[in-house]
Amino acid sequence: MPARADVIEEMTRVSKGQLMEGDTIKDIGKVINALPVPKPLESRTPLWSHWFTATCLICLLASFWIGRKLNGTF
Repeated sequence: MPARADVIEEMTRVSKGQLMEGDTIKDIGKVINALPVPKPLESRTPLWSHWFTATCLICLLASFWIGRKLNGTF
């Protein structure tokens, strides 16, 4: 069955794509190469390389040590 042209045109409009006819299909390589490089969707920061993690770890260990000293266990 042939495709419904109105449905395909709506799909290209919704997805912000481009509709190509059969005679222009040989230019698809040029169209793909002309696309901009997409920006990454997320940027990750490793947890152990963040200064806040080291600060929290030192504060928690210091409070544990102070608590043990105040409790009297060495």
